Formats: sequence, C-alpha cells, structure tokens
Amino acid sequence: PSLWMLRGDNYDSNIGAITLILALVNTAYVNTYGGTFRRNVLTNIGVNVVYALFLFTLGWLLLSPPTQFNCVFRVNCDNTQSMEARDLTPLALFSAGGVGSCFLGPQVKIWQEEMQPAMPPGKYWLPNTTTHCMPPPGYGTTPLTS
Repeated sequence: PSLWMLRGDNYDSNIGAITLILALVNTAYVNTYGGTFRRNVLTNIGVNVVYALFLFTLGWLLLSPPTQFNCVFRVNCDNTQSMEARDLTPLALFSAGGVGSCFLGPQVKIWQEEMQPAMPPGKYWLPNTTTHCMPPPGYGTTPLTS
C-alpha cells in the first residue's frame, strides 16, 4: 500500500500533467510581457528561447514514439522502454517513480480479468521485471499487439 501511487500509469494523469505544465509555461511567458522595469518580451531572446524549448519538449513528449526519455515522464511509454530507462539515472531523479520497472498501463486490467478465474480468490496478478512484464504463459491472455 505504501507504493500504491507508483501503480498509476494511466492516461488521465499524463494529460493532466501536460495541461498543467503548458498552463504554467504560458503563464510565465505572459507575465514577462514587460513594463517600465523590463525589456519587451519580443526583444528578450532568452525568454523566447526558454519558452520555445519548453513547448518543443511538451510537443515531443506527446507526438514521439515510446522512448526512454518519455518513460521518465510516463508519457507515451511502454514496458520495453520503461525497463531500459533505468540507465538514465540523472533523468530518473525527475520521475515520480516507476523508471526501470514495468509500465502499468491499461493492458494490465485486461490481463487481470482474463487471468482471474485461474487465480486464487482475492489474488491479482501484477507484472514484474522477472517475466519482462508479461503475463505467464498458458493463461490464454490477449497478446500485447492486439
């Protein structure tokens, strides 16, 4: 129960986090429009470069295929890239958790429902890295590619 929040790989938290970051970046940019004590934002190259960098990074997270960098932020992630991301130690410090372990996306719920009749009462299967985050063979689960 103490690590329950690390099992929350879902689409809602990703969308919420990206929306929040985008809102904060835009608010910071709008608040630098200037005044009597600041340069105009159109002539402030540093602010424009940082703003463009943040927007590019958010766009990259949303539109790129699964990469280790995406798995640090748990956006567009899959099991393979999540387990390989354990080598990104400096970037993993910025992650909420789960880097280097299984990506617990919506496929886990489908597999749990398919495996439940064969499991002991009250027990649920959870992916682990020893089985490469896949369900054990012989349970007739839906393939990952379907």
